[in-house]
Amino acid sequence: MPEVRLELFESLMAVAQPLLRDGSMDFAIGQLHPSQATREFACETLLDYQTSVLVRQGHPRQGCRSIHELLEQNWTLNYAPDGHDALMQELFWKHGAHIDEQRIVRAHSLAILQMMVERADMCTWGPSIVSIAPPFLGRVVSLSLAEQFEPRQLSIVTRRNGALSNAAICFTECLLQVIRRHARSARKEDRQLFETLRLLV
Repeated sequence: MPEVRLELFESLMAVAQPLLRDGSMDFAIGQLHPSQATREFACETLLDYQTSVLVRQGHPRQGCRSIHELLEQNWTLNYAPDGHDALMQELFWKHGAHIDEQRIVRAHSLAILQMMVERADMCTWGPSIVSIAPPFLGRVVSLSLAEQFEPRQLSIVTRRNGALSNAAICFTECLLQVIRRHARSARKEDRQLFETLRLLV
């Protein structure tokens, strides 16, 4: 499509919100807090995804079966400024686990988070699909813990009452086509990916 400026951001939704608000970004793909969705942003939910604790392949605590066995480890986590308590509740507190928060490094991008998991033996928490998707396959593993975590939703987020540009509509339609094609695929790799996902569109 001619005369289209494509700009991609890898960041938290908190970074995308001002860009969505002033119209310089057409849409974001991510997770939006329900209170924000009702006020100024609209969501089209694409899928649910399972979450788990992730460590590098060969991590000394890879065989752990409880979050309580990981409280003396260093962690790297990604969360919005107003998302700290919700994340701590989901990952630790509701399971009766309490971690020294000086052990937690907050990472603002997947690249930084990946480096700290692989190079510094840190634990993290995120989509289970990370452990079976390139380029992480064979490098990051999902731990089978007794504690279970709630699935999260991936959505297309737009300004409420704002019209998408033709380029944005084309992009999102192509994205949905690719997701649906892989969801219907009989390839072993695709079936493994969708074991951790539930398509909602």
